[in-house]
Amino acid sequence: MLIYGGSAYSYAHDSDFTGVSSDVKFWQGVIDRYYDKYKGIRKWHDQLLEEVKRNGFITIPSGRFYAFQPVLKRGMWEWPLTTIKNYPVQGFGADLVMLARIYAYRLLQESGLEFVMVGTVHDSIVVDTPAENCYTISMLLKKAVEAVPALCVEHFGYQFSLPLTCEIQTGMNKRDMKEYAI
Repeated sequence: MLIYGGSAYSYAHDSDFTGVSSDVKFWQGVIDRYYDKYKGIRKWHDQLLEEVKRNGFITIPSGRFYAFQPVLKRGMWEWPLTTIKNYPVQGFGADLVMLARIYAYRLLQESGLEFVMVGTVHDSIVVDTPAENCYTISMLLKKAVEAVPALCVEHFGYQFSLPLTCEIQTGMNKRDMKEYAI
């Protein structure tokens, strides 16, 4: 949650974390220790804020940009830190899924197999197909996801250095999905 801009206040008031502590000072200590350990994330978060202060916006590797303005909180003007930290992560993640989805659709069309691309749910690509096509379609979807770093260079001019892979699940409906080993 921290990489998405979570704050000590949000941890202290989130029911998923209040079992550990509901004390804001406790969570601020956790955050401080996290940033001490992962200095690169702190540096990146600081750079995002500086870019917003300087330009009024940030641009992510896909070219998408987000404009920000200070907001009035408790009688003081503040930058929306959580949003500034969250948008680049969520937005670029969505752009990466878009690359995988478009490439997957092309691969599926070229396969000649029967399929309906239902769409995406967060970071999942959902395809409806007869059971006998599951293996081949699963392989094509995996190929599309693993191609994302190269597609990122091709379409955004950005060297995405994290290797990607995926999990495949199949089932008659979303409730009854089972891991599909390929």
